[in-house]
This record gives sequence, structure tokens and C-alpha cells, in this order.
Amino acid sequence: MKRQLTIASLFLFVACSVQVPTEVPTLSPDAQSESGDAGSNGRDALGVTEAGLWDAGNVAPFDAGATRLDLGFPPPQRDTGQGRDVVVWPRPDAGQPRPDAGQPRPDAGQPPPPDDHANSMENATVVRLGEPGEGRLERGGDEDFFRFIVLEAGNYRIFTRGATDTFCHLLSQAGEELMRDDDSGENFNCRIERELQAGMYGIRLRHFNGQGTGAYTLHVEGPVEPEPLCGNGRIEAGEECDDGNLLADDGCDRNCLLEEQPPQPDDHSNSGAEATEVAINERLNGHLETVGDVDYFVVTSNDNRRLLVGTLGATDTRCQAELVQGDVIALDSDSGPGSNCRMSFALRANRPVYLRIEGERNAVRGEYTLFVAIE
Repeated sequence: MKRQLTIASLFLFVACSVQVPTEVPTLSPDAQSESGDAGSNGRDALGVTEAGLWDAGNVAPFDAGATRLDLGFPPPQRDTGQGRDVVVWPRPDAGQPRPDAGQPRPDAGQPPPPDDHANSMENATVVRLGEPGEGRLERGGDEDFFRFIVLEAGNYRIFTRGATDTFCHLLSQAGEELMRDDDSGENFNCRIERELQAGMYGIRLRHFNGQGTGAYTLHVEGPVEPEPLCGNGRIEAGEECDDGNLLADDGCDRNCLLEEQPPQPDDHSNSGAEATEVAINERLNGHLETVGDVDYFVVTSNDNRRLLVGTLGATDTRCQAELVQGDVIALDSDSGPGSNCRMSFALRANRPVYLRIEGERNAVRGEYTLFVAIE
């Protein structure tokens, strides 16, 4: 009872010692800024100094009047909004446009040039005989495809003109390559001349190195008379002979005129009955002395073998393998180097095979070397 009375007396004493102010403190006009915040040295409505606010964050207070080390930045701006003061440091380039701002890139918005002709046979451009067509290889690797129709069999020419170094391919309707050319035309243009049968054909046209560009004019002409060309193996206008070369003293000179030649003996027989024997892995020289000359050889073996037979030299030859005279098992004209023939076939043991060597055309004469080897 005595202890409870003592504690009650203590609370009553403390309550009577606290004095409550009767008036609310106000800020003086000198200490009040235009925005209502405390000045730099005054107290705000809560009675907290600016220095105390900075001290609370363990940060040195900002002294607006103190000398500041100039680092090349613009002066700081103070946030005058409600609440604690915050120093805003603007970026050095704030508000400065980028040097290239608003300037488009040189290639910005520039579409690639359109392709004037398709890159495949499926959508190839149709060209008419005798009507030149314009084209351009717009970019590296570009190829232009064309197609044309041959109604009459004959000799046709496909060529380009212009400053672009073109390469052209003659294609069948199925897209198979029949012939190609790079620089046979004027000024490094392509040019193809070929005998064509009635049907549809294609042209694949590109730059010679595959990466160049440039304009060109395509021509498809025919049927036309072939231009005389001595040495191509064909007797044409103004020619008396054409042995497929421009060598002299072989019966046909470099102008494709006949040369006076003394009669020469035939080095190899014109029939299989007197054919010259040739062994496997042997080479024999031959000479087509006159127009229409034919040379026969015969090869045999004790074992079954597969042989490779052909000619070497400057003469345009045609070769044929026969079991008996006229029974053909293999033939060829231009599979060897240059215009030489080359063929392969199976040789059965102890069964002779006759080899017939002649000029590709009746106008062809000249020397050659026959070889027989195991394939």
C-alpha cells in the first residue's frame, strides 16, 4: 500500500513539471524564401537546420558561398521543390545535338537496284531473233537468263556488244550447257556461233569474273551463213580445202588453198583386212595423206582388258572401234586434247578389235599419233 502511493506521487510530480506553450512559433520574414522553404541559414517549419539534414546523411553540407573547384562543368542547379535539397549536375553535352543528328546515312533508304532480267531459266526473258536487247549486270554475282526459239535449223550467232567483259553460255531447253565463250567477240565480249536444230534454247549471261558489273547489248541472229574461217575443218566460201590447221606443206596451205603434192604411199591400209597391228601400251605415227584417207589398226590381248584409245597431234581426227569391219562398239571425235579423238571399250581375250582412224571431215588431212593404253 505504501509502495503504490509512492509511484502515483512520482507520476503526478512529472506531469505538473511539463509546460505547454500557448502560441505556435512562426518563421521570421527574413528566414523565409520565396518558395516557403527555409533559407540557407534558417530553420524550416520542423526546426531542422539544413546543416543538420546533411549531417544526418553523413554527407558534408553544400556551401553555396564557398569557392568550388571548377572541373569544366556548368554550375549545379538546385532542386527547389518540396523536401530535401538535391544538387543536380547536368551532363556537359546536355541539350547539345549530336553532330550527325538528323543526318541520314549515305545508303539509308536506298534500295538495291532492281534486277532487269531473271537469274534462272524458269523466268528467262524472251528475245527475238535479229532484235537487240539491252541488259545490265547490276551487282557482283548477277546473272541474266534469256531464251529464244529456233524455227529453222541452221547456223546461229549469239553475242554481246558494249564495254562490259561478258561471258555467255548456250543452254538447251532443259538447261544443259551446249557451248560457252568469253572473249571471241569484239572488245572482250562473248560470241557463240553454232548449228542449231529447231527448238527452244537458253542463254546464261554473266561477267567474266563473276563479280563485275556493267551494261551490254545482246544479239541473237540466224540462220546466217557461217563466216569463212580457215583452219576450222570445214570447207567454206572461198576455200579449196580445210584440214583443221594452218600448217604448210601438208596439202592445204594457211589460206585453205590446195598445195601441189607429189603422190605419197599410204602408210596404213584403208581396210581391216590389212590393218596394222598395234600392241597395248604402244604408240604409232600415222598420216592421212589424201582427202578421205582412212587408216586401220588391230589390237588383241590374251586377257580381258578395258582399253583407252585415241590420237595426239594437230589433226582433227575421228576414231572408231569395230569387232569386224562395220560392226561398231565405240566411236569418238573430240574427247581428246584439242580436236583429237579418245574412246574406251572392253577387249575380250583373243578377240581382235579393229581401230579406224580418219579425218573429222573429208577435207581434213595431216599427221597424228595413235596410242593404245589400259584404262
